[in-house]
Amino acid sequence: MNPSPPSPQLEVTPSAAEPCSLRIGLGGTLDRDSADLLVTAASRQLANHPGTTELRLDCADITSCDAMGLSALLMVRRLAGEAGARIRLEGGSVCLDRLLEVTGTREHLVAAPVPGAPGKGGPERPG
Repeated sequence: MNPSPPSPQLEVTPSAAEPCSLRIGLGGTLDRDSADLLVTAASRQLANHPGTTELRLDCADITSCDAMGLSALLMVRRLAGEAGARIRLEGGSVCLDRLLEVTGTREHLVAAPVPGAPGKGGPERPG
């Protein structure tokens, strides 16, 4: 029996999309071996760009995602909220869409806090 080839590694490509908006393109496998890479990249981008109000995660090229990958996405959402930014998932992959549906986390991820003062992100409240 031949061993399975290694899973493709996660590729993280950060960029400043437009003023006050950051984009992180994700590709490959988002799992226990690569989850820290995403969290670290998001944390660095938010720290290096104070005043960011939106963190866009382009998920179109994610080929697989496990529970640790989902945990990393939820951590990035928390970090963004603490920085006064909301996240937006873009270009959803079939595997990620299915995971979000099965776990019931889609609404938690896409209903990110409304930005306020840094560190004051919180649930949206009627005005």
